[in-house]
Parts: sequence; structure tokens; C-alpha cells
Amino acid sequence: MSGMVVRGDADGLLRFWDMVSGARLWTRPAHKSAVLGVHLEGSDLVTRGFTGEISRWRLPQSGAVIDACARSAACAIVP
Repeated sequence: MSGMVVRGDADGLLRFWDMVSGARLWTRPAHKSAVLGVHLEGSDLVTRGFTGEISRWRLPQSGAVIDACARSAACAIVP
């Protein structure tokens, strides 16, 4: 995930940004409750919701996502 910043929010969403440009890449629903923890484990992202649920996410390589988003204005899902 080098090249990206990820943040979990109170609305249960994960938000991803390009670390260099600061551009928001995409938003992904993670939990029905607030995201309390975000942990990188190898190439997986592990998240924990407020009500105790844990999810594991297999993410694409950040360079591929950043390149794809640079070519398409419709790439990001931004609420």
C-alpha cells in the first residue's frame, strides 16, 4: 500500500488518498458502525468496527489504483 493513505471513519467507511498528490482515490464501505482500527498485514488491510466486528480486505497494488484513477475522472467513489 505504499503511495496511499487510508483512513477509517465514524460513518463506517474507508477512505483512500494518493499520498503524493493528496487526491482522494476511492471510498469503500467497511462496517455498519464506526471504524476503530485499521491495520496493514502483508498486502491485506484488517479493520475493526465499533461493535467488535473484524474484516480483512485484499487490496490491489496502490500503484495500479493510482495510475487507473489518473486516467479516469470517474474512478473515485466519493460521497
